[in-house]
Amino acid sequence: MTMKHRLRRVLAVFLAATLALVLNELITPGLDEDAVAVNGPAAGRRGLLGQGTDASSLQATSQLMGMIRTRPQNTKVDREAIRAKRKRMRTRNKIDDTRLQTKTAVPGGQQSEVFQAALKRRMDADFEMGGNYAGTNDSKNVVGGYDVDSALLAARAFHDQLLFFVYNSSTDDFVVLHNQPQCTKGCKRAYMVAPILARALRINFPKRFRGSESEDFLFLFSVGDMPRLRRPCLSEDSNYCKSEKWSPILQFGSKLSDSEITPTVIAMPQSPRPNLPCFDEFQMTGQVCSDLLPRRDRVNRQVGMDPNRTGAHFQQGLVFGDEMGLAGGSDEYWDKLIPQVVWRGTDFLFLHTLYPEMRAPTVASDVLPITQSVDGWDDLEDASKTRTLLAGLWEKRAEYTPRWLAVLLTSMAELDARESTKAGTLTMPWANMKFSASNADGVKKPAVGDPALVEFGRFGVSAIGDSMNMVEQASYKYLIDLGGGGGTTWTGTIEKLALPGLLFHHVTPTRDWIHDHLVPWEHYVPVRIDLSDLRKKFEWAESHPKEARRIAEAGTAFARQVGTAEGFKGLYREHIIGPLGSMIQAYRKPRPAYGNKRVMEIVRKSPRGENFGVVARCSGWMSEDACRFKKSASVPAGAIDIVAERRSI
Repeated sequence: MTMKHRLRRVLAVFLAATLALVLNELITPGLDEDAVAVNGPAAGRRGLLGQGTDASSLQATSQLMGMIRTRPQNTKVDREAIRAKRKRMRTRNKIDDTRLQTKTAVPGGQQSEVFQAALKRRMDADFEMGGNYAGTNDSKNVVGGYDVDSALLAARAFHDQLLFFVYNSSTDDFVVLHNQPQCTKGCKRAYMVAPILARALRINFPKRFRGSESEDFLFLFSVGDMPRLRRPCLSEDSNYCKSEKWSPILQFGSKLSDSEITPTVIAMPQSPRPNLPCFDEFQMTGQVCSDLLPRRDRVNRQVGMDPNRTGAHFQQGLVFGDEMGLAGGSDEYWDKLIPQVVWRGTDFLFLHTLYPEMRAPTVASDVLPITQSVDGWDDLEDASKTRTLLAGLWEKRAEYTPRWLAVLLTSMAELDARESTKAGTLTMPWANMKFSASNADGVKKPAVGDPALVEFGRFGVSAIGDSMNMVEQASYKYLIDLGGGGGTTWTGTIEKLALPGLLFHHVTPTRDWIHDHLVPWEHYVPVRIDLSDLRKKFEWAESHPKEARRIAEAGTAFARQVGTAEGFKGLYREHIIGPLGSMIQAYRKPRPAYGNKRVMEIVRKSPRGENFGVVARCSGWMSEDACRFKKSASVPAGAIDIVAERRSI
């Protein structure tokens, strides 16, 4: 064969391969363009929204609505863009590559100081750009082409609480698998998420899921407080475990704000009320849940509003000043609010994945060593003892969780107020941030019954505060939404925005779905992770009452808009239809090397797949039981034990 013929053959093979690739990009098997429309719910027999959508394609509608940015189908270009962005980020934040390439773990399981220093520099730079995670977060979801291999790649980066959501077209149902053999921790959330996802897909994309007429489909979702990533995957040294190549992951918790680390993770509404349950209620009835409507009565205000019961009080509605008679359109209401920064909550851990060494102080390891190191401690006056102790604890503030830092700030504020009052000037402490509940042994209990917290009071540390519901907190001028286990407060932000007072928003390395709709200095005043600027921000607000009131009222207006039919419809489109539709459009069938294997078979026969535990099988139909769950530590009341079903998984 001559060189000329060889070149012709090579050219022919190249053109054929290129044509096949183009056709594969243009035509997604089993995907009807009508099925990916996002024009919103339409009434039908499977609930008010049951007939699905009936407008133009997802991409066209997304461009019109400006809600979702879809990455170009050429994912290679996108990966190069991500790499370029990472390079720019390193330059902007002046992060020394040689220091970052130090291992992120040190003996004893503690995180390296180098990693924490790099993370702090990024957060400082972002905070200076507005306190809204600017420069590290893409506020709209970006979904590029993905397949089963990119999902399996992502699964290798997670410890647990990552689940495969697989549509098995041969049985016309959705199978949920956990990336570990057992699914106990976090599965209570998965039991809530799975049926809602199945319903959302049936309702909004009925033409995509037609049994044997359709193709298989899968995506990943996570139910951890934040993504439960393995430690090396948080390091640039490991290229973040190739996170730019992962499939999209719906995170039903807090997500890392830095999209450089997890670019494919999408923040979704969390499982507690008034988040995901309200989205489900809307897709089934078309009505906004009562949780987000204004609470109108002050009578029997304690009923159903126990702050120690997560989410229970939301069914009474959000507390707005007008309905509670605290604002009432009066221009003087602002001056009548109590000028303190108030917070009540639980002593949860804080972002243990990122800060495994961060902890709560103890009397034995933190208080007593200070008292024993001061000569003549017993001869000191009580005020001097307390001030010396608080100063010593504050020197170790880098070790403590932000909620405990808030307690220390409150204790110092109360000490200053007592001394000022004693000197003849009646003074109110500027801070009132205390624990109303404790998390002893993983069980939430009233703080007054926790001996460890009670003991702190003997040394002048005001750790315990009276329980205070939202109606009571509505009388205060300043609120703060201190982050918990996932770095945020899943319910505190929206409920405190509704109150008449100004929200100091705790900016941490993680964010929630709702944060994309909020603007710093427009809806809230940002506060650093270590609360080092909280006193300064409080003093600014006190000296600029008009500006502070304007921000507070804008936050309240946002919370009120969320509870309207039009407002929540937009949220449903953006946070449910948008991500699901984008994934349907971006999903690619398994590569030819897998032959005719179904997605379930590919997943189960992958290197770690035999250890993946089946959690549930969901139909998504309104007329059937939502899901059949595999028996585990905690199955929802009334759920069907999947093991007892005739139909085998």
